Amino acid sequence: GLTPLFLRPLVTINADFDKVRSGYYPKLFYGGLHKVKERFISRFEPVYYIKVFASGGTLFRAYPGSWTLVAPDRDGSLKVLAEYEKRPELRDVESTLRLRTF
Repeated sequence: GLTPLFLRPLVTINADFDKVRSGYYPKLFYGGLHKVKERFISRFEPVYYIKVFASGGTLFRAYPGSWTLVAPDRDGSLKVLAEYEKRPELRDVESTLRLRTF
């Protein structure tokens, strides 16, 4: 039989949903976008994810592994700053990068 559309795997490449997830677009002005976020985008399970931050850190994940935040140490080697079981909020990642001590 046919599988319902919402149960089929969907592959996106370079989908910039981070701004939508983080609340970048105000709900007051983008109500329709927030409905899409709640009904559709929030159900995505990233398989491979890499986000490079201007402050020098990188958040990555390879499914089914954890979310890992790394940043270069003074000698240039990568140091793991945090590991998350669930997808972290980007503002929390940025806060961790600001508080690093190396």
